Amino acid sequence: MRRFTVLIVSLLLILLLAACSGSKVNKVDLLDYVDVEFSGIDTIGEASFSMDAESAMMDLLNADNDIEIKDTLDELKESDPELYEKVVNLDDYFEISLSESEDLTNGDTINLVLHTSDQVDFIKDDEKEITVEGLEELEELTSEEVKEHVIFETIGADGRGHVIVRNNLADGLDSIEFTVENNGELKNGDQAKVVLAEEEEETLLNRGYKLEDDFNVEVKIEDLPVFPKEAKEINNLDDILRMIDERIEDDFTDQLNIYTYDKEKELTLYRQFDDEVEPKEDYWSDDYHYDIEKFGSIVVLYTITEKRNDEVNEEFIVQYGYTNLEIDEDGNVDVGNMKSTGSQYSREHSKSVETIKQLYESDGYDVVE
Repeated sequence: MRRFTVLIVSLLLILLLAACSGSKVNKVDLLDYVDVEFSGIDTIGEASFSMDAESAMMDLLNADNDIEIKDTLDELKESDPELYEKVVNLDDYFEISLSESEDLTNGDTINLVLHTSDQVDFIKDDEKEITVEGLEELEELTSEEVKEHVIFETIGADGRGHVIVRNNLADGLDSIEFTVENNGELKNGDQAKVVLAEEEEETLLNRGYKLEDDFNVEVKIEDLPVFPKEAKEINNLDDILRMIDERIEDDFTDQLNIYTYDKEKELTLYRQFDDEVEPKEDYWSDDYHYDIEKFGSIVVLYTITEKRNDEVNEEFIVQYGYTNLEIDEDGNVDVGNMKSTGSQYSREHSKSVETIKQLYESDGYDVVE
């Protein structure tokens, strides 16, 4: 009996020593107390997480409620102040993060990661793989819906065609901006592909939509007025130049045999497009103004020598011409629609013909040979 009693006491002593030499708190896996949630829309979903810190502390201290947590911490404060400080300041000894938290799609896998300090031994590094699920599925915006509810209006000229888009889609999609490829440089015969304007894809996603996979809407470009690329393409160019000469003759006619005018044609220049002309939206309406009458511009430079009683009184250069030289299918300009430019008041006293020529060339004009 005595030998048996000694054995029991020895076993109890060993257990007591083992308990004293080990940790006074339980080891826990903190990721078991973390809940990951997904919100938002498929492809742009977001992930967040929250931790049940109270349950983790109960298991760490082997407590069943708040009162037991307090009692255990009080005991720990007396018996092991250093460990007590680590427990009550546990947040300083670990960090939890997600490998990805934005632009998520249902079915993606992300990692929940726990990094711990080597100053504590009751929590350890860990990592768990999480599957993304429950994000709101995107609705599809179809080609047919866009064709039915979005209006496309073509303005401008052949080679400078511009499509105006008026969006009448429902469900808050009327603010989505569509445009067409190569807008502003379209020509007759083009099939302009409709696309979302820059950065509008994200706006569409935020509305809960995406374009259908085979989205395909095109705008046929036709009936735009044609302004020739070169003056030689104008079939009745000689008639136009003759009309300019006649204007010069009318404006610089000899007067009472006192003032006489010598007129010398220097050169002719032509420009297809005025790069400064762009479509402008009217402030008071949804209409657009595109001053294409400035396209198709021809100008002729003349040196005028004014004499008084056969003595040279003044010499200057004038520039006469026309714009809006739109041609028909036969290459003819309707001279009744031309807009005249230049007059005797456009004198450039201080500039030579060569200087004026270079100024015109810098503005897109070419000399007509």
